[in-house]
Amino acid sequence: MSLSDFNKIPIIDISSLYNDENELEKKNTLNLIKIACENIGFFCVTGHDIPGDLITSVCELTYDFFKREEEFKNKINRDKFFGYFGLGTEITSNKKDWHEGIDLCVPRMLTNDFVLQNFGENKFPAIDNFKETVESYLDKMEGLGKLLVESLAINLDLDIDQFSPSFLDSPFCTCRLLGYPPQPQTEYLDQVLNESNQSDNIEDISENNNNETGAKFLNIDDKNIGIGVGKHTDYGGLTLLYASEPGLQVQNRSDEWINVPVKENMFVVNIGNALEYYTNGLYVATPHRVVFDKTKARKDYRISIPFFFDPSPGATIKPLNVNEENINNNKNKDLFRFSEISYGDYILDKYKMSFDD
Repeated sequence: MSLSDFNKIPIIDISSLYNDENELEKKNTLNLIKIACENIGFFCVTGHDIPGDLITSVCELTYDFFKREEEFKNKINRDKFFGYFGLGTEITSNKKDWHEGIDLCVPRMLTNDFVLQNFGENKFPAIDNFKETVESYLDKMEGLGKLLVESLAINLDLDIDQFSPSFLDSPFCTCRLLGYPPQPQTEYLDQVLNESNQSDNIEDISENNNNETGAKFLNIDDKNIGIGVGKHTDYGGLTLLYASEPGLQVQNRSDEWINVPVKENMFVVNIGNALEYYTNGLYVATPHRVVFDKTKARKDYRISIPFFFDPSPGATIKPLNVNEENINNNKNKDLFRFSEISYGDYILDKYKMSFDD
């Protein structure tokens, strides 16, 4: 398979996936997802069943938390991996990422001994309705993740049961509530902004910037400060992201950085390394990064909520019998050095590599 290049991220209405009334429309939607997974590794979805007011509430509560004083935020500091982490704590491409966040998982995962022992328990701030709203969001997002993963299996001409042991039987579903304050001006930031592809697939809304005061942020004079998130691919299966402001960029095969559009109630979906491995390289995990340029934003603080639909931590995964004509193309990719991987051990190692502890 020869991968085509891309200069924009497709937006796909997935409302037809929720019923079988129009088989032709559903088949067309599945085909659009298939093309995006095989050639881009990213696509955006509308027409889902996540209530817009729930998305808005989670974003507002998350912003409310991040604008608080450090003393308040530190009350839910992570003991292991779940909980709050501050600016510059996470490392990507040997640079300190300029974001803060809360890591957590769907509540049912907290009955899993491996998760409790290695990742800890969920921590919620003492903000009215925070816990209840976020848990409701996690429940809805797990349903959307399941629908999309089932669609991927259909596109592979596989029985759903072939995906079930790894992805659909007790998937490891985690979420991050991330905040991106304005970045300190550095030579590295200037370099990144200069190389960014200023494509026309993103609305310039700088005139609408209302200059709302964002959360307080650390004024660190540190040459190791990076951008919002440095260039990387996601570790796991499927990522479903909601972002309040622009900033996410995807690298195409011409090494251009393509801006991902931001629209109300729209999710960005992308393939992770484990799903690329599981599909024998047919679905591609594509490098991406976050550069929060507030001149392209409505507000001067960016909220981002990635939800990860990953294999069960107890699963052993190995490549499916698909894409075998291109198997040799995968040999230089990290995971393809292994005939199979234990997902729990794999994802735990990745978490450990991400933090400056």
